[in-house]
Amino acid sequence: MKKIQIARLTTQILFLALTITAVLMEFSTIKIVIVLTTVLGGVFYCGWACPFGFIQDIGSRIGKNLALVVDKYLVKFIKLFYIYAIYWQLLQLLLLQTILCV
Repeated sequence: MKKIQIARLTTQILFLALTITAVLMEFSTIKIVIVLTTVLGGVFYCGWACPFGFIQDIGSRIGKNLALVVDKYLVKFIKLFYIYAIYWQLLQLLLLQTILCV
């Protein structure tokens, strides 16, 4: 691994540990550090420190190592699922507005 990848991985593990500690122990100081890093860091936080990005990277590496192939029908199904979900959300909003306006 390159030095930059090792530095990024180390930062992500550190922030994952900080996030878990802040949630479990309710340390307001750590929560403030995370919020400030998110607000002031912006892209740095998303690319280097975000625990969700770390989990995504790990999942991607596992998928590449297992040589998982995404089926084209699965991709179509997922797209249809999202279209269907958005349709139902919009329909519920319209029905809610009609009920509340009456």
